[in-house]
Amino acid sequence: MASAKAQVNDKRLVAEVAGKGDYSDEPPADLDLIRARVVLPPNWLIYPSGLELPEMLNDIRERYQVWIVSSESTQAFDIYSDSISRLQGAVIAFNQLVHDLRLRKELLAEVLTVQHCARANKDTRISLKLMARPEVITPLVGRHDIPATSAALLESLRPHLINSTECLMSISSNLRMRVNFGILKAVRKKKEIPEVLTYDEFAEAAKTFSIRGGIGLHDRFSEIKLSNHIIKHLLALDGNGGIRLVKDSVRRAYSLTLRLNQLDQKEVWLQDWTGDGEVALPRAKMGVAMPTSYLNWVMAAPDMRIDWGLKADEYAVEDVPEEFHGLIKELKLKPARYKESGNFLRPAEVIFPRPGGWKDRIQQTRLKTSFIAEIHDTPYLLEISITQIWDKYKTKARPRTVWGMEIYGKHWDSAMNHVDAISRRKDWGEAQRNVWVGKDPNMWKRFQSFLEVVLHVQKHVEDIPPLTEENLENTESEAEE
Repeated sequence: MASAKAQVNDKRLVAEVAGKGDYSDEPPADLDLIRARVVLPPNWLIYPSGLELPEMLNDIRERYQVWIVSSESTQAFDIYSDSISRLQGAVIAFNQLVHDLRLRKELLAEVLTVQHCARANKDTRISLKLMARPEVITPLVGRHDIPATSAALLESLRPHLINSTECLMSISSNLRMRVNFGILKAVRKKKEIPEVLTYDEFAEAAKTFSIRGGIGLHDRFSEIKLSNHIIKHLLALDGNGGIRLVKDSVRRAYSLTLRLNQLDQKEVWLQDWTGDGEVALPRAKMGVAMPTSYLNWVMAAPDMRIDWGLKADEYAVEDVPEEFHGLIKELKLKPARYKESGNFLRPAEVIFPRPGGWKDRIQQTRLKTSFIAEIHDTPYLLEISITQIWDKYKTKARPRTVWGMEIYGKHWDSAMNHVDAISRRKDWGEAQRNVWVGKDPNMWKRFQSFLEVVLHVQKHVEDIPPLTEENLENTESEAEE
């Protein structure tokens, strides 16, 4: 055992190292330290991706003042400390990190679920062809049963909900979750899967797609007049047998996105943009153009007009480089004039200044014009938007224009990113009450209430009469699949 003087010297040396915050290298050879070894299985299928990155363990090193050294194979990790309590804390944090990283690896795959249909029976048939949407091709009888559909969806998603949300709470970057409506398309399938299936056979085929991919949700539509058509009918809802929009809450919003060139793979975002550069600059952010989706659930509804998905993306947000500050200050927005009550969304104009040093950095410009309204007696918002897309910064040219529809909690962005001061993990409250809000103490019932809101919107879109040829004249949009 080291002498009292040696122990004092060790503590002094540890304190000096701690003051410098240097735990990234090997521990000092002349310190009397305690060691714990964590050995991980070598199987690559369950080995946590990302653990081999040196920076992944820096937070644990600094928080517990420990050294963490991996072997060449990175299957064993030695953790060193002069304090048994800090060592124990570091081991617990390390194991939690391993658990979180494994979950992230497992959950990157898309989950495809077939939505229950109360009107289907054993004779119902679904067409499943390449480059086409899976659709019911036989007559359906009876009425929609939203409580039964939401209960069946809950049972399908129950095995995924806890693991997925636990994974999301482990992520340090910003999270953004949205429901998007769209059209499913199968881009590839196994040869043994027939082109005409029963509902049960389609549900089995969906499990294959979840594992192997080959089917995706296209959540951008090509006809702008259809977006205004849907808004008009949803605003007319009175709430009988479903939901209604709060008319006093309706607002229009603009968001500008500048995608940088291929080398950067990043985007500059101006949310709630008004065209006032002095206001926009402090709020402008930059992040990756293709965020990672740690929750990506797609609900196939072959008996309905549209499908939908729930996706939560990770956004590592950073400040905008100074070279773009002048551009952001000089960018101008020229909104469309709204004279007719039926025109809720119309294309606007983005006016760029004379090209400067940024001109070779911008690959694409996108302007999103949104209609946003609260869904009555719920914490959720409905957003229907059109997006104009220009090559580089050539906004005087004719843009490609698409539209989309989404639902999200008005509280989600703040509640999902709240971090506990002690654990440094995201905290969604007891039984995730801060995200899946409601009076019921049961999380599953609160989540089912959220599902019912989405299903009501899907059902109301189903009931909207199609556009007439007169509505479709002089269209302002171009198709993009």
